[in-house]
Amino acid sequence: MEKYYFFDSNTSINDRRLYASSDWSKVLSKFLENGIYKEGDNLAVSADGTGMKVKVGIGCAFIDGHMYENDAVLTLNVDAAEATLDRIDLVVLRLDLTEQNRYIRSFVVKGTAAANPVAPVPANSTFIKEIALAEIRVTKSKSTIDQAQITDKRSADFVDPFVDGSRITALENGLSTLRQTSEIVESGSNVNGYYIRFANGLQMCWLRSSPVSVSSINVAPGGTYTSPELPYPATFTGVPAVSIMGYPTNSDGSRLYIPIMDDQATGTGTIGVLGAWRFSFKNTSGSTVNSVAGMNCFAIGWWK
Repeated sequence: MEKYYFFDSNTSINDRRLYASSDWSKVLSKFLENGIYKEGDNLAVSADGTGMKVKVGIGCAFIDGHMYENDAVLTLNVDAAEATLDRIDLVVLRLDLTEQNRYIRSFVVKGTAAANPVAPVPANSTFIKEIALAEIRVTKSKSTIDQAQITDKRSADFVDPFVDGSRITALENGLSTLRQTSEIVESGSNVNGYYIRFANGLQMCWLRSSPVSVSSINVAPGGTYTSPELPYPATFTGVPAVSIMGYPTNSDGSRLYIPIMDDQATGTGTIGVLGAWRFSFKNTSGSTVNSVAGMNCFAIGWWK
């Protein structure tokens, strides 16, 4: 059966469009998931401290498209304690769709006294659905409720105002993880270049020109030049990925844009086996290369 929402009535053609509150709730439930929403005190339950009472804080919630709002601290009574056994009561938000009620309200659901008491299970039926807010350990023969007797039972993640809060929560958790793992824990520079270390163990090193003089290298046509080792500005725990770009120049001063072969380490660097860049190039021009005018080096790997 096709259904559609919401359109005005047209009395001129005797076409009346009538809708019930359940129709509005059905539409809202497509966009707003069940749960406690981020607002006020998020409906936190606390001890009253003066007797058998608890307080529900300011907040709002949605249950099956029906909204609940508490705009002032609400006090709920707790039944008197048993004489010889403890019990666990449950503070809930209750959606009641029965004809005589039709509301969402806060209640204390009384548990059963026992040597090892358990809390009542929140209702979940066609007409009544409950969201747990807190458990209250009602201690035998005690006439007050202390904060230590209250256990928060709200969801760990309060709902954002989007349908399927689980996806929003996953996104928030992912962003939180990204922030933690991408946090810069150390950065600096020295004569060997610059480096950045991230919390997840990633490290990047770079330099804009060689700290080791490679002038007057005089590489004949067809010859190969291999540089001295250039220590990284910070150590890696494994062999990093390396990229090096240089600009050898001819004896007449013109630059040669030719490939430079990178070599991560030779094992004799001053920082250790994994501690140095080294590069080489082959002179494919027809004249002698007598210097390297500039060089860019980049390495990425793990520092822990």
